[in-house]
Amino acid sequence: MGRHTRAALPVVAVGSTLLLLALSCTSVPQGNRLPRPAEPKITPEAARPPVKRPVESPPATEPKLRSMSPQEQQALELLKSVKGAKKTSILERFIKDHPYPRVILLAKFRIAEIDCSDVETQNPFRPTRTSNSSWQAFVNYYAFGDYIPVPDDPEMQRIYYEQLHPLLIQAFEHLNSFDSWIRYLTTYSENPYFGQAAEQVEKFLLTQASRWEGYEMLKSYLALCDVRLKHPSPNRDLLIRTFQEELANKVEKDDRMDQYRRYLEAFPDASQRSRIVARMDRMDLNDACIKNDRVKMKEIIRKYEKDPDPMAKQIMGTAVNYLERLEFKDAVTSGTVAALRDFTVRYKGRDYADLIKDADARLTKLHDQMLVKARAAGGSRNYRQFLESFPDTPQRADVDRWLEEAEFKEAMASRNRDQIMDLLTRYPNSRMRQPALDRLEDIDYGEQKTKAVDEPSPGPLKRFLETYPSGRHGAEARKLIADMEQQFAAYTAAIQKARDANNASQFSAWLIENQTNYFSARRGQKDLDALKRELATQQLNYDLTAAPTGSRTLLPIALARALSEYEHAVGAVEVGGVAGTGFVFNRDGLVLTNAHILRNAEKEKITVKIDGQGRLARIVAIADPAGPDVAILRIEGTFEPVPLGNSSALSPREELICLAVQGGKIENLKGAYINTRRAGQNEWVLIQSSRISPNQGGVILNQRARAVAIMVPSDSVDPSVRENAAERVYALSLRSIKPLLEKAVVGE
Repeated sequence: MGRHTRAALPVVAVGSTLLLLALSCTSVPQGNRLPRPAEPKITPEAARPPVKRPVESPPATEPKLRSMSPQEQQALELLKSVKGAKKTSILERFIKDHPYPRVILLAKFRIAEIDCSDVETQNPFRPTRTSNSSWQAFVNYYAFGDYIPVPDDPEMQRIYYEQLHPLLIQAFEHLNSFDSWIRYLTTYSENPYFGQAAEQVEKFLLTQASRWEGYEMLKSYLALCDVRLKHPSPNRDLLIRTFQEELANKVEKDDRMDQYRRYLEAFPDASQRSRIVARMDRMDLNDACIKNDRVKMKEIIRKYEKDPDPMAKQIMGTAVNYLERLEFKDAVTSGTVAALRDFTVRYKGRDYADLIKDADARLTKLHDQMLVKARAAGGSRNYRQFLESFPDTPQRADVDRWLEEAEFKEAMASRNRDQIMDLLTRYPNSRMRQPALDRLEDIDYGEQKTKAVDEPSPGPLKRFLETYPSGRHGAEARKLIADMEQQFAAYTAAIQKARDANNASQFSAWLIENQTNYFSARRGQKDLDALKRELATQQLNYDLTAAPTGSRTLLPIALARALSEYEHAVGAVEVGGVAGTGFVFNRDGLVLTNAHILRNAEKEKITVKIDGQGRLARIVAIADPAGPDVAILRIEGTFEPVPLGNSSALSPREELICLAVQGGKIENLKGAYINTRRAGQNEWVLIQSSRISPNQGGVILNQRARAVAIMVPSDSVDPSVRENAAERVYALSLRSIKPLLEKAVVGE
């Protein structure tokens, strides 16, 4: 029967007690490595049990044997005789001689057992083979090579896993390589030993829990299980908790800010988070203490002031201690009471640095120094500052009394009535009351005396005597009243005397002789100006308003003489080539003319040519542009003026005379009075004449040789007074410009 008929050797039993991993049916070519999976965010998750695949019950041997060919059955029987062989060459020859799938698979299982034993025992007599040179070579050959592919037959597949994969698990345990385990799980994700392999991987990961490299492995492993293989990790939550705790211990030992930040980024929901954050805050606090960063210190204090955790209390205590020292230094440097008191208030009850007693000692010293200074200066300001700084001082009553006296003295020295009255209201029982009342009387008398002299009038002094009938200044006030009344009588008598004499110079001379008179000094010039105005306008007002008395006309000879004399009072007004007529109506050289000829007066000289002599003139008054077309000039010299008359006394058809300059000569033009009309504020004299030209200007005289109107251009006449009649001209009545004439006369 040859070597196939030898008695069967004992078969080495391969137990199935180490069921760890569930592997897939797909084999991976030798040397291929699967890419590492993505690294998802790790969150705690309830551990899920591994998927249990139903294990097919072993079929009966007899049915299996009946399905085999006689040759394959005979080969299986012969295999029993060589399965106990110690050399793989025997089994390899047997496979070559009996190339049946089931026979080949079972023989290769025995070869794998021999190679595993050689690697395990380091047998020096073993033949040099790729599969037994090392554990890495073993797993590459049997797990990731194509020497024993996964059978398609369910029964053979079951035998494949039960006999080969315990050997592989043993090899992977010896390798203790994370990458090898991951490759195994990836390659055999559906095998019955998946859970056992996963537990070995997790056992390995737990040994790396204190290293960030181990955390990266954990992320890869969990990503593989959850995302790619859809096999949840058996101990997911335990792994995550262990890594959180171990890495927390590590970063705390390293005590580096970058490690703390890395931990919080890796485990945002870790239970150790508060510990890590506290250590980071402690490092920030140390940095803030170095930089004197008070903002950061206060931020940390606010964060931990209500936290009962011992570490939080320690951090807050350190922050308060350091900040307290800084602020105490500031308070001492400023040297102010407010700064020191604010320090004691803020740190009362949490004086970690034990500095409040030093602050209180400094406050006591400042209290004594400020009080001595206030007493030496004696001013109310110093006393107020002291009380503001030390409102609860034991010397409060004394300081209040000193402050009261200082305020009264200062108010009386400044002669401030309102301040004294306020003090009398605030301190009704003050011992300074009577001196204050006396000072008020002095102030009132001084004010009323000054007012009486400035007005001047005895009235303020009389009112003072009514308020203080028994006052200390009564006699002086009465004597001053009598003097003022006597001087006032003399003053008013001098004014009346000058008025009666129609001579303002007489009153001016009296003022010079009586300069000590109260009224001369205060009212003299004003009353003198008023008297001059009164006397200057007296005759003017009479002529403009009073009705004529006696004969209404002059004899022809007298009228001709008067007109001849007016050649010395009527002349041409020239401005930059523009000429018009003007006449002198005041002895001091006031000339009345039309305003429109002065439109270039700002750039050109104004000349008034009277009696053949040109004189420079200046503008005294000019009517408003919207008013009548008149202006008043002044020339140097003394003249016999054209007297002013009253246009309201004219009679119908009365002959009027217009004196106007034409061709350098004064023309005597005649006309007849028609009537007088008013339009607004102006009064217009209507004249019938064929000779009088409005555009030449001129003065209109009545039969008494008095000026009653002035000619103006036709476009200046109010349309409402014009009549549709031939040879009709219009003159502006001097009564319309009476205020302008009066102001010019009195010099306003």
